[in-house]
Amino acid sequence: MIRAIKTMFILFFLFVQVNNSFSQDLNSCNHINMTAAMLDKFHFSPPAKTSDNTQKIHFSFYEYLDNDQICFTLDEVKKLCAESSSCDFFTKVTELYKKRILHNDSLVDVYTAKAFDFSVAESISFEEKPTFSKALNQKELDERFRKLLKLATLSQMFKSVDDSVRYKLDNKVYLAKEAESRAEVKKNFHEFKERMLNHPSGYEQYMLSLFLNVLAESYDPHSSHFTPGQKERFEKALSKESYSFGFGLDENSEGEVSIAYLTPGGAAWKNGQIHKGDVLLKMTLNKKEYDVSKKTVNQVSDILNSVNANSITLTFRKSTGLEESVTLEKQKIEVEENLITGVILNGTKRIGYISLPGFYTEFGQQNALGCANDMAKEILKLQKDGIDGLILDLRFNGGGAVEEALELAGIFINEGPLMIEKTSGQKPKTLIDKNRGTIYNGPLIVMVNGSSASASEIVAAALQDYNRALIVGSTTYGKATAQIVLPVDTNISFTTAPRVVNKDYGFVKVTISKVYRVKKNSHQNTGVKPDVVLPEVLESSQDKEASYSNALPSDNVVKEIYNFTPLAPLPATSIAGKSTARVAVNKAFVNVVKLNQSYKVLSDQFQKSIPLNITEYKALKQKMDAVTDQLDTLVPPAITYQVENTTYDKTIIQADEHKKTVNEKTLKNISDDIYIDETYKIMQDLIENK
Repeated sequence: MIRAIKTMFILFFLFVQVNNSFSQDLNSCNHINMTAAMLDKFHFSPPAKTSDNTQKIHFSFYEYLDNDQICFTLDEVKKLCAESSSCDFFTKVTELYKKRILHNDSLVDVYTAKAFDFSVAESISFEEKPTFSKALNQKELDERFRKLLKLATLSQMFKSVDDSVRYKLDNKVYLAKEAESRAEVKKNFHEFKERMLNHPSGYEQYMLSLFLNVLAESYDPHSSHFTPGQKERFEKALSKESYSFGFGLDENSEGEVSIAYLTPGGAAWKNGQIHKGDVLLKMTLNKKEYDVSKKTVNQVSDILNSVNANSITLTFRKSTGLEESVTLEKQKIEVEENLITGVILNGTKRIGYISLPGFYTEFGQQNALGCANDMAKEILKLQKDGIDGLILDLRFNGGGAVEEALELAGIFINEGPLMIEKTSGQKPKTLIDKNRGTIYNGPLIVMVNGSSASASEIVAAALQDYNRALIVGSTTYGKATAQIVLPVDTNISFTTAPRVVNKDYGFVKVTISKVYRVKKNSHQNTGVKPDVVLPEVLESSQDKEASYSNALPSDNVVKEIYNFTPLAPLPATSIAGKSTARVAVNKAFVNVVKLNQSYKVLSDQFQKSIPLNITEYKALKQKMDAVTDQLDTLVPPAITYQVENTTYDKTIIQADEHKKTVNEKTLKNISDDIYIDETYKIMQDLIENK
């Protein structure tokens, strides 16, 4: 089935590039009905067409538009969400939202006309998952909006002070920044109005694209709607550009500019600190800083295209909520180059280490060679230098090409089934290792964390079920579903593409199947549980599949499995016990546990109530920053190995100054990673138990 779907996808991929128009002549109701019909036809498990489910979709759109609860009163939300027709709901909410944007835009000038009083005792609260607005009338909405502007100004005042002295200064220093901070907040909110009402595609069309995406996501977290522009950005993830920083941008579900993909082999890919989903806050080009937190993807892309710079500094908000800055150098991406680099952890044992940020392939080409082929070449280089064991790092690997995942697992398994796929209305199919034989038979560990998803989970699950590798880290994301991108045209089917495809309604990425482990159970919603557990930084703050109420459930499949012959069980229990004992006295991991506990307490406090009094705000922010500063202490107390390049790579790196610089950063990052350090020790235990 995957091969048939892939073939069909290639047909559509080639066909629809002819004309990517997104019709503005057709009314919004047609778009809504066509998208819903398409999702109902192809989705693995479409929700029932009930009034309750319709209201859930409407409420999700309300949450998306008014997460801060400053636009709609309680009565308005109830009436809007109770609309029986999504067409009527969309028309009414779009009209009212526009009025409230204009209303709040005028209030910005009123509320920022004079200095805020930060000596009074008042606060504002943010629920983690807001229910209905609590405002009973426009007056209460306006009051909450005033507090929101006040909080934004207060936050800006503290941001304008250097980090090193941020909480050591008298309040007068911060208050002296009030006027410029208030002006910045005023500008940002006016820019929001411009971004919404004067969107390049038009306000109504932009609102429609948002609603269609919310509609798609109501089926499950991984279904979505693409406009032609969004589809083009999706396609770019499958190509390699000549010179670039190696990343693509899109808008997330909150309307923020975020990382859509990393170009395999590009600067962002090799840096290792940028991941899909990171939210872009600022960027610096040619010594000029751009605040992109209130800009659209098109506006940010215009800046990147108009400024000729060989270096860029990006400031992100990570999935943990923390901010991080990264500097990248523009570089050429060589298609022929191996996009994976392995190193040797040379200590008591010589352990190979390979990190794979994502599963890539040469999409649309026959006999495509992707990450599995590159992995095989890298393993051969490591083996030539002599290794006693191999660590495959799939942390932060959000997935990618499923066929590459199967090929990769096959490198370590002689032959046999690797996973089961079930598409709605069809019998489950077993997907096997097509290439008999292995490239590496030695001790193997796979590193995972809460951001390891989809294809990376397939690899981890298969190797765990065969007892081929120890899985080390924290429970993975829990995505065991597969999606396909199709034009919104109900005339298409799984096996054939019509001669003429209607492209007026955009495209959907729709979940069409679920995948199961060879033991017939699923890691959907539950994740792959590691054999050796390591505490993950800020684990409680991470969204996983189970965080979404509409995620497909975990279940088992009924299917005869042939030729599944697992190896002898690994000594996971005894090795896990030794690791737990080490972690308990490792200062870095002790700090991880303390950090997680402290962060959860303060995070919960921030959700409940944020003080708008400068003294109270300063004290609370200082506690939070003190907790996050502990991240700098999370380095191994003393590693017992040297991180070295392979003999082959040393020759290439020495001939290229840029590669030398990138390589030095890579080796240092590996040396400073407490999880790699502990995994090296786990590998030593595994080798000794053989």
